[in-house]
Amino acid sequence: MRLFIAVDVPIEVSDELKRVQQLLPHQGLSLSHDFHCTLKFLGEVDPKKMAQVAERLKAVKVKPFEALLAQVGFFPLNESPRVVWVGVDPKDKIVVLQKQVDDLLVGLFSKEKSFIPHLTLGRMREVLDKESLKVFAKTRVNHVKFLVDSFALVESVLSPQGAVHRVIERYPL
Repeated sequence: MRLFIAVDVPIEVSDELKRVQQLLPHQGLSLSHDFHCTLKFLGEVDPKKMAQVAERLKAVKVKPFEALLAQVGFFPLNESPRVVWVGVDPKDKIVVLQKQVDDLLVGLFSKEKSFIPHLTLGRMREVLDKESLKVFAKTRVNHVKFLVDSFALVESVLSPQGAVHRVIERYPL
């Protein structure tokens, strides 16, 4: 099973992200349709290990908090980005949640080297010219607020139409 751990976002956030997507140059951009803030990508995991993950995640102890959409950004942070995203603030609260998830899975998965809270808008199939990148960077995002009161263990099934996500277990904060 191909798994990841993520925070879902409400429809108001998805609507704003879709609005921002419409402002982006579409040439060479594959748009995301399912928005979430990935805390940890696990990759292919056998069912026994998945059961351990599901059990360990019950130990997360973070209080619910309010977050909001921030600015547009890119990965990697150089002249050849492949992913365009919208950041999530306050970063420190999401980082605390991500770090707890990461720490609880030590021994099963390697720790993340770096983590930037974000929601992926799309992936670039080709490198865009510098002017298009400047347009992306200046795209205005409405700072929609949302409550982070849970996270989920999610299965991602790849298909020709894109990834299909199925929540395996949801964890309230």
